[in-house]
Amino acid sequence: MAMGLFRDAFSKMMTPSGFGGGYSSDAVIPYAPCSDDAGEEFWDAVRKPTDDDISEGWHDAIEQYGLQHDDSYSPVIDDGLVPKASREVKAAYAETWRHDVDGARIYGMPGSGLHQSQFGKKEVHSGATGELIFAKLLSWDHFLDHCVSFWSLWNPEEDGTRNDMGNDIDCVLKFGDHILLVDVKNYRAGLEYHSLIPGKAMFCMYQKARVVAHEPYIFSANMAFAQKNLSEYLASEGSRCTVESFVVLVPGELGEATLDPDIYWPGNIPAMGYGQFKDMLIERGQHDSSYCTFDPTKTAEEGYLATLVKGYDGALSLLDSPMPVAEWPAPTWDRLAGIKPAPSKKGGDASNRWKNGRNTHSSSNSTPKRESNAASWKAADLDDFAEFRNGADLDILRDADGQSVPLSFRNVSGVVVAGEQGSGSVMRMQSVVASLLASSQAEVRIVDCNGQNSSCFSCFENSCHSYSRLIDGLDVVAGEIESAYVSLSARKSRLRKKGLQSFWEDDSHGGEKLEILTIHESSNLFGFQDLDSGASPADRPQELDDIDRYLRTILKDGQRMGVCVILMTQRPSTVSLPAYFVDAAQIHVCFHVSSPETIATVMGATGSSGVGFAGKPVIAQAFVSDHGAPARKVLFRRVAPSVIDARFPNGLSNVQ
Repeated sequence: MAMGLFRDAFSKMMTPSGFGGGYSSDAVIPYAPCSDDAGEEFWDAVRKPTDDDISEGWHDAIEQYGLQHDDSYSPVIDDGLVPKASREVKAAYAETWRHDVDGARIYGMPGSGLHQSQFGKKEVHSGATGELIFAKLLSWDHFLDHCVSFWSLWNPEEDGTRNDMGNDIDCVLKFGDHILLVDVKNYRAGLEYHSLIPGKAMFCMYQKARVVAHEPYIFSANMAFAQKNLSEYLASEGSRCTVESFVVLVPGELGEATLDPDIYWPGNIPAMGYGQFKDMLIERGQHDSSYCTFDPTKTAEEGYLATLVKGYDGALSLLDSPMPVAEWPAPTWDRLAGIKPAPSKKGGDASNRWKNGRNTHSSSNSTPKRESNAASWKAADLDDFAEFRNGADLDILRDADGQSVPLSFRNVSGVVVAGEQGSGSVMRMQSVVASLLASSQAEVRIVDCNGQNSSCFSCFENSCHSYSRLIDGLDVVAGEIESAYVSLSARKSRLRKKGLQSFWEDDSHGGEKLEILTIHESSNLFGFQDLDSGASPADRPQELDDIDRYLRTILKDGQRMGVCVILMTQRPSTVSLPAYFVDAAQIHVCFHVSSPETIATVMGATGSSGVGFAGKPVIAQAFVSDHGAPARKVLFRRVAPSVIDARFPNGLSNVQ
């Protein structure tokens, strides 16, 4: 795709009004330094909204936009719905990631300063991704060829010194004497954004459903202070440079967000999508040559901004005592000087993590000795399906003394099951699923991700609530998991109408059945490179992010609603068993695995105490931890293959 055509493609696809078609120069309010009389107005602008302000804002928004709401007139907020995006839009987003950051002169690295911020890991990752997208788009559209850019800077104080309290300026673009401060936001893409409280908060919504898609975005005053302090400092030193600030939302795989033109951050800082920002720069370039030609002269203002970049801890080059150019921090890119960063070694860290995840070294102290009576851990096959009592307890486990131990689904929303090949884990779970189906007291959805046309769960295709295969497409699997999520929401409503707050508070369960979503071989589902391995976000399909959101909601709400997810794998790792799932699950089942590290991955950090295996696997032996209780060693009974074959033909039930 030729340079620049991408933006044209986005202009036709990303928003109904045309990507980049919503900019108006009349909508941007130029910043004016505050006079003494305006001080009170400034401090009012940066004041956080109160709960009463937000409640009043929601009342007005519900009226204005016809938002769905509950009986208390609070909006329905659901972040689990996913807007649909065309294949062309997804391809355009992926193409963005294949472009390098490049420019005339660049200081710092996009997103690097967020690691010194006070944000959490998730926010840091999202912010760094957004800044990198923004830098790639600016490079692709040639804007970085015409300016000096600075990435991740400390906020300035009124006297020009650094404010090193953690907040920063994402990006500064210096076109001649024009300095633009940019706060980059990697918010949800493909949605409409409307003002909730003018100058203080906004919200996003699904246009068709009229449902709010996220908790309200409360605006930070960070850029208001940066704008005020930098502009007034430069003016006090006699600089000719002007300073303006902008909030820019970057596009995502689902397209570009659509922002109302009346959305401003504190201090009258306009917010816009990347396309509007791009069009603004183009329009300015038609009237001011400094936006389309690069002046290589190194000014005092450039030296000052370069020494504000995070990662440089030397002296500041203040305007009243500028440092010699030779003492400035070196730029990351400088086309005229032939400076550019060394290429990154993508995936370099992945090998270390792989070694850590597959560590073959084990401590003799952490692995219990093999019991002399291991061979006695055998039991005859069941000549009928395991009994499912009270719609909750499956009689399929035995302890070392041969006593029955129920596998209980009461107040359970997540079950982790893992065991290496030869441990008997798959066939024993086939018996679990078969017994649940035979009881007629449970609705079972099966997501089969083993990568083949058939598996030992294929025989249930015509007997379970639904059966989908990963081999038929990730979108098919995502759709099935979304259906389970939607079913959970509908179940909540039905139970509430019957006066029940929980599936378990009444023996009749409000007429509902236990619902089980079984995911077989999760390593194939989640087995894509993560961002830390060097892959770009574009290499992780959007469907996986959707699946994560659906599963998180089921884990959170399913415990009370009688909805449970069973996540199974024969290749246990931090990829096949996401940490959020392991941490939230109430039941952990570990069949034979080869290392203490893998045990910890399956059982969680606190559930692996006393769990260990030695020697050859004892088929069907496992450790089970229930609701945080110490793990106990049990044996999973197997329903006789002939019984399964008679009820569910072609079950491959003779496989260990």
